Amino acid sequence: MTPRQRLNVLLELVSERGNVTISEIGDALDVSPATALRDLTILADHTHPRPGRRTGYELPPQYKSARQAEAKTAIAARAADLARPRETVGSNGGTTATEVARALGKSERFVRTDGEPGLTVGTNALNIAYEPSVRAQVKIAVTGGSTTNWSARSSRTRSRRSRSSSASTA
Repeated sequence: MTPRQRLNVLLELVSERGNVTISEIGDALDVSPATALRDLTILADHTHPRPGRRTGYELPPQYKSARQAEAKTAIAARAADLARPRETVGSNGGTTATEVARALGKSERFVRTDGEPGLTVGTNALNIAYEPSVRAQVKIAVTGGSTTNWSARSSRTRSRRSRSSSASTA
């Protein structure tokens, strides 16, 4: 097993179990305690240390999203049910918040007949902004700027162009 493969297996191991000891890593990967510690240090340099804890490391979001997935989906469905059309919903980052953004984007309750967005999502996290970004019914406001729903914008622009060309030919 190459060092890169070993790090990937280690990351999956930590993701599945939540926490592991040096001896558990050594047994699972068939490496010495020194190699297990060195591999954890390498992972720590590429992830985010938890404030106030020397021995714990925060996993990247893609490894945390599978944890308690059913609970996150249930929370997201309930949170999406609480939002009403034409409201603004604020969200920070995180895997549960990502599920909420996904649920809001999928909800048909925010589709308006006039083509305008039926919900605004404000966030400081690009992963949250990304989830509903392809849905015309959701306007996204990101701290420091806004994203544009290109497909919805393009269809509105085409619609305006066709109306203005019809008016000019009449």
